[in-house]
Amino acid sequence: MSRAARLFKIIELIRGSPHHNALSLAEKCGVSERTIYRDISELSQIGIPIYFGEDGYQIEKSRFPMELKLSLDEVLALKAVASSGSNIPVWGEKLRSAVAKILERALGGGDVPDKTGVVHLPKAYVKDEKRIRDIFFRLERAITSRKRVIFRYLAIGREEPVLRKIDPYVIVFRRHCWYLLGYCHLRKEVRLFRLERISDLVETEERFLYPRDFSVEDYFSSSWELYQGKPCLVKIRFSKRIAPIFRESRHHPTERIEELPGGDIIYTVNVKGTTEIMRWILGFGKDAEVLEPEELRRDIRELASHLLSIYKDD
Repeated sequence: MSRAARLFKIIELIRGSPHHNALSLAEKCGVSERTIYRDISELSQIGIPIYFGEDGYQIEKSRFPMELKLSLDEVLALKAVASSGSNIPVWGEKLRSAVAKILERALGGGDVPDKTGVVHLPKAYVKDEKRIRDIFFRLERAITSRKRVIFRYLAIGREEPVLRKIDPYVIVFRRHCWYLLGYCHLRKEVRLFRLERISDLVETEERFLYPRDFSVEDYFSSSWELYQGKPCLVKIRFSKRIAPIFRESRHHPTERIEELPGGDIIYTVNVKGTTEIMRWILGFGKDAEVLEPEELRRDIRELASHLLSIYKDD
């Protein structure tokens, strides 16, 4: 079985049954658990929102809502293109049909461009992969058996790791990294832990109850990317030059766009915390102006002043 065919099979297995773990997927695909870990990482890197929870591997429906009915020829076409580095003319018509269905659903029934390209599946690159893979599988076992874990965690800004006791709920892929989402007994709330920063992981014999009202989709529903914070409404004015970026694709489930005379737009979104969205806004430079909230405008002014002091002429 080719790599591309195996990736498609993994998606179909997860969508068909929510109870798979790495071992069962490995057995179904005839590969090692190590290969499945890499495959799951690669699928996550290209935007398939896979996570591991109490019921095994699942796909976040809110971020991957497509229910497509592709014919066998269309699936084979996508598999062929995904495993190739060049155009495959033989599959041209079937590929256009398959891509059209995907784009039509992804664009909400809008116009489908009369273009196709080569599907590229990038390799997933993880630093210290062997150690992270070991942590991943040990957390997978703890989640399945509902056992608390203890580990040391080195948070950003700290010089020494802190011992944590966690009820592990979900392993989720966000922003090119794997994270553990679980209840932290030290902080008395659900927290997010990046696997690269975890050390000395131990599975205890203490059992925990998985909260019936917990949902991965709900937890991240208003986060800009990862982090939680005070809910707030953010309004940004984007220039005419970059406005098409926001007309062409959605960046957040709560976003709203108001067209202005002259081509500028006002982009409004509800988020939890402003740290992440501020970094995103700054990436647009002079083409973005925060209108609300005032606290975010102040934070950007302070940062701009600090940067000016760094880069001023001597």
